Amino acid sequence: MSTIPVLLAEAVERFGDRPALWHAGRRWTFAELDAAADRVAAWLCARGVGPGDRVAVRMPNDPACVMCAYGIWRAGATMVPVNPLYAPDAAARIVRDSGARLTLELDAMPGILDASGPAPRAEPASADVAVLQYTGGTTGEPKGAMLTHAALLAGQRQLLERCPELLPGEERLFGALPMAHVSGLVLGTLLSASLGAELLVVPRFTAERAVALAEELRPTFLPIVPTMATALLRLEGAGGGPWSSVKVITAGAAPLAVDLQRRFEDLTGCPVRPSYGATETCAIATLSPATGAAPGSSGVAMPGTQIEIRSVEDPSVALPAGERGEIAVRGPQVAAGYWNRPEETAEYFAGGAFRTGDVGYLDEDGSLFVVDRLKDVIIASGHNVYPATVERAVFTHPAVAETLVIGVPDDYRGETVKAYVVLRPGHALTLEELQAHLRGRLSPMEMPRQLEIRSELPKTAVGKLSRRALRQEMATA
Repeated sequence: MSTIPVLLAEAVERFGDRPALWHAGRRWTFAELDAAADRVAAWLCARGVGPGDRVAVRMPNDPACVMCAYGIWRAGATMVPVNPLYAPDAAARIVRDSGARLTLELDAMPGILDASGPAPRAEPASADVAVLQYTGGTTGEPKGAMLTHAALLAGQRQLLERCPELLPGEERLFGALPMAHVSGLVLGTLLSASLGAELLVVPRFTAERAVALAEELRPTFLPIVPTMATALLRLEGAGGGPWSSVKVITAGAAPLAVDLQRRFEDLTGCPVRPSYGATETCAIATLSPATGAAPGSSGVAMPGTQIEIRSVEDPSVALPAGERGEIAVRGPQVAAGYWNRPEETAEYFAGGAFRTGDVGYLDEDGSLFVVDRLKDVIIASGHNVYPATVERAVFTHPAVAETLVIGVPDDYRGETVKAYVVLRPGHALTLEELQAHLRGRLSPMEMPRQLEIRSELPKTAVGKLSRRALRQEMATA
């Protein structure tokens, strides 16, 4: 497998009559998915899209998203996923930065899938960028991580080697992770083709719906984030039989508390295998094997991958086992860099290893423990939330003189968004009033869930507002 179109072609050859997708009671075989990808590619070709072009896809979890992805790759173009929950301004910034030639929306899919005409069969190179996945990376505004065909397929090979329980032509994948996120792409769209597995497309996760689907359709692979585990544990009668078909459970997006992991294993009767990764590592850099990973860890390096712990003060210095420092990842699944950002690419991908901005350590057996983050990004329910975006929106309220936004611990979401505000003289503000003002300016995942009014906010020596000081204050409170 050198490129993703080849991956799909091989899946069609081996498993053409097997179901590739399930959604709302309807199934599509791999042969039908292949035909739909042809129609998308033909529609794109008719509008001048070809190799090297970028095509944005703004869709919820839906079979059309998978069809669009394969159609874009078949046309030789690069897909730019855009989370449909993003506020319009945030989505527009991604589309502009990527230079996307077109943006595909779910409402347009019926017309696109009616397309006819010659379908291009472009032959991208393995080093070509298959996906421009936007992320906050280690600093600042979202940046496009350049995920090549080679990197994404390397990640698939690593997954299959680490999870030998998953057998070609025999699996059914629970697809509740967002398809617009790298985790949904890697653990759903691509893994389905790699295994000839049926992907159960779940538009929106709820514990009740998850149990009902598990009882009806008997998934064998269940990728989760901590909020999913918490929701299922809160649901009475969620355990036992519904999950007896599951062979492999992976956990990602945020560290999974040991107690939560154990309770979820008791609920499902299946071991949970924590992982660690980033958009820039095609979602997964470490994954616990079936046995042997240290409790509380995020597993061990994927095959062909090296986890390095670098000194925070001097990233060129590697630290020995047991010492805490910045986590760096070296391996075939690492992104080629950031789109149109040569300086940040040089800084964070120096020497072929990606500096994650996360702090952790390795034990003597190579298990990775993630203990903190250097970067400001808030991870709430598995979604990246950028404090600067929230701060800009909060500042538009007429009562706000100054604001800082940080993530604070939350039992359900992992982290939640908290706004600290200094008011203008003579004004008052409640959380409910702030949230009402922010609707339409922020997505639900970005919405502050806590508000604290202060007379002043911490500043650096040069007078800049300091999120770091707030986090330090929270840690010592």
